[in-house]
Amino acid sequence: MRVAYTVGISKCPPTYFTVQHAELMDNDAALFGLVLEKHDASISIPFKAAVPSIGGRLPFRMREYLEPAFLPHLSNMIRRWHPDIIHQHFGVWSRPAARAARKSGIPMVVTLHGFDVFLRLAPPSTLMQRWHHLNFDTATSTAAKVLPVSKFLADKAAQAGVKKKKIHVHYQGINTDFFTPPSQPVENEVPTILHVGAISEAKGIPRLLAASALIEDEFPHQLQLVGAGPLVGFVKDFARSHPQVHYLGSQSRLGVREAMRAADIFVLATEKNGNREEAAGLVTLEAQACATPVLVNRSGGAPEMLVDGETGLTAQRGNASDMAAQLRVLLSMSAAERADMGTRGRNFVVKERSLARSCAQLEEIYQALTAN
Repeated sequence: MRVAYTVGISKCPPTYFTVQHAELMDNDAALFGLVLEKHDASISIPFKAAVPSIGGRLPFRMREYLEPAFLPHLSNMIRRWHPDIIHQHFGVWSRPAARAARKSGIPMVVTLHGFDVFLRLAPPSTLMQRWHHLNFDTATSTAAKVLPVSKFLADKAAQAGVKKKKIHVHYQGINTDFFTPPSQPVENEVPTILHVGAISEAKGIPRLLAASALIEDEFPHQLQLVGAGPLVGFVKDFARSHPQVHYLGSQSRLGVREAMRAADIFVLATEKNGNREEAAGLVTLEAQACATPVLVNRSGGAPEMLVDGETGLTAQRGNASDMAAQLRVLLSMSAAERADMGTRGRNFVVKERSLARSCAQLEEIYQALTAN
């Protein structure tokens, strides 16, 4: 089967979800987009960008400004490749894929990741927002199946006007052959609590730091933060008076995996930000796949990525006191109890949220849509 994966823009790394299914599934696949960059030699799927880089002389950001001029070209590129199915990631910048599907009679599926749905739910106040609305509506009306990445996002997609009969929740899954537990149990001098993600208000960084401060005397620990974002300066200032806080900067996938393996607890302190919430939170799955217990805020689709009380705990979003209370529960456990929770987390991800399972479900969708 020939599958054209399509997207507006994509850099790999850090954006692997646009290609991870293609890499594992036994299909002839290519990634089409307006502006694409690939800097990971392990990715075998070809990238076909409509906006040329002119031998690398045209920077990514400059190519983004040229996107509108290359919309018809991208659509033609997809059609000339003669795919059996088109799989669009995101409802935004999706009109070229939808146009190719309609003109060629090729079945199309659209994966909704969150950002696109929340954009559609907000009243448009600019021409660009109207453009995104038009793209979203075109893609979801053209698609035979619309695949939100969580039950939470499925409900939001329905609110955004997507027909319920088209909606099929498809958890993206993570690579449980890459994210694996450490070969030997890690023994930290003090328990290590880990955050991986944007250093931003939306990820609840101020509340996470406050929760750490609330328990620092009772439960000595180290709080490690991996990522980049607008609150890096705030974190560094906070760390000067709270030495348990360590900002590690951005890390490679290998660096993230090693940090997860070495952590005693992983925290996703995500919060509601305007009308937006966490659609899923794959990073929670990655941590559990490494056999690390997790603490996740009850926000958006984030709680769907664990079994509360079994593979980790949940906390009220935006509430540092409740987060601190749940951290106390996890830190009061013995190392053996946390290890048992970590093992249950690993088993949950392998069985219910693995990339292999996600690929098998996607293959069933492709086969059903191309059967005729």
